[in-house]
Amino acid sequence: MSKIKLLMIVFLFAGCSVPDFMIQGQLDDFERALEAEDVNWIMDQYTDDVVRELPDGFKFKGKDEVRMYWEDLFQSVDNIDVEAIDFVTSGFPPAKLALHWRWKADVVAKSKYFKFDTVGTTIKIEGMDLIYGSGFKTARVITFWNTLDMLQQAGYKVTK
Repeated sequence: MSKIKLLMIVFLFAGCSVPDFMIQGQLDDFERALEAEDVNWIMDQYTDDVVRELPDGFKFKGKDEVRMYWEDLFQSVDNIDVEAIDFVTSGFPPAKLALHWRWKADVVAKSKYFKFDTVGTTIKIEGMDLIYGSGFKTARVITFWNTLDMLQQAGYKVTK
């Protein structure tokens, strides 16, 4: 059986979504790029008009702004360890991806995109990305994480 016929059968049985093993492979590549701080590989995954939204109101539009975010992040942290915990996709090519992830990194410098000083701490957080695709590229990412938990790990006290 030809590879094309086999792929067509796989897609039909997968409900016209990209099979999980293909998404997992892409997530593994992204994880390696994050840990290697490979901004160029990461940027190749985005459309030119990508929009990335972070908690605390930061919104980056276009590849230039998103690149500045990643470069700032990689200057702010070391020893990145990231793990995809679970994901759900829809469509082919993937139109939507919900990704639950875990992140650990040593904060070595203040980021201009995070309002609080957490330098000198190791931050461990879980979060969620809602990712919208265009073709096989990422067009929009909305990221969620628990800022309060991050601040408590850095020694901030929450008072009423």
